[in-house]
Amino acid sequence: LVVVTAPGPGSGKMATCLSQLYHEHKRGVTAGYAKFETFPIWNLPLKHPVNLAYEAATADLDDVNMIDPFHLEAYGKTAVNYNRDVEIFPVLSAIFKKIQGESPYKSPTDMGVNMAGNCIVDDAACCEASRLEILRRYYTACVERLQGKCGDEPVRKLELVMQQAGVTPDICPAVSAALAKAEDTHGPAGAMVLPDGRVVTGKTSDTLGAASALLLNPAIAENIVVVWLGGHSLEWPDTNEFNMMQDVAAARVVFSGAAVVQLPCMGVVDRFTLTEPELHYWLLGKSALCDHLANATIEAAHRYAKGKPWSRVIWDVTAVAWLLNDNDRFMNSRIIPAPIPQYDHHYSLDPRRAPLRYVWNIKRDALMADLIAKLTK
Repeated sequence: LVVVTAPGPGSGKMATCLSQLYHEHKRGVTAGYAKFETFPIWNLPLKHPVNLAYEAATADLDDVNMIDPFHLEAYGKTAVNYNRDVEIFPVLSAIFKKIQGESPYKSPTDMGVNMAGNCIVDDAACCEASRLEILRRYYTACVERLQGKCGDEPVRKLELVMQQAGVTPDICPAVSAALAKAEDTHGPAGAMVLPDGRVVTGKTSDTLGAASALLLNPAIAENIVVVWLGGHSLEWPDTNEFNMMQDVAAARVVFSGAAVVQLPCMGVVDRFTLTEPELHYWLLGKSALCDHLANATIEAAHRYAKGKPWSRVIWDVTAVAWLLNDNDRFMNSRIIPAPIPQYDHHYSLDPRRAPLRYVWNIKRDALMADLIAKLTK
């Protein structure tokens, strides 16, 4: 018994087998050939969800399930096959006759060895799983279309298969949960159904992209530096800060897998503040951009301060300023072992950890003077 296998369709399995049959025949060896054909399942109905799931799985190949006309003619029985096998059967039959004098098969279904249909003990479970698989294939094709890996045709084919199988997104609770989470967070989200029926959701975070890239391709750590505005200073009583607390797992990956410059929020960057008198004195009336920035800042501060004195932290400027921090003109930093963000919103410290550059002081006046000079230039 010789088993010929390959990673996918169009890889030359059948041609290899037929070539081998020819050479065996020339040597006087009587050899046969059969296909182990998993799908479609010949003795299930044409539109059974399992067979439709096969069409969904091969939407990019444009495979179509069909009644085997050769089997119907030879035996008067209905059997399900697919277009590529039906189309090539006359050629195969002619080759068999050339090699062996006659074809051992009367139909492409005859060629296939497939008992899967006889092994189904719970048809309802198989139908449910098949419909979920069709839906999964549909969303996969939609993603690949957005990525430019395929055109509209596979998606249209899958929409047709979904109609035939009675599949809508409602059959999977994870779909509506993921869409609701995405709407709530205004960003990509996902969901999954646990074995006990509970649905858990997940969302993206500001740190997740960098963490995912490092996990998928650790080698990029050799070529990048992550400038991260997040967490609080080591002296602060907790790390309960937006960028840190929304995705502690991602922060742990970044702190372990790349060269990191950390600009802690409370205790360091929170010193970079601006007040209303400064906005009036330095920005208002200088340009349309300065007026817009000053007025937007003043209006927002009045809403949350509600008549009380206020100052506003200009957080994100500090991350950009790090790139211009030659000779420590805007901030001071030192090298420390990378702290370990913990899920209880505290740091753990380990002197054996890889180094991290830690910004411990913002030179507020120097940085503010440079920012004002650039805005009013």
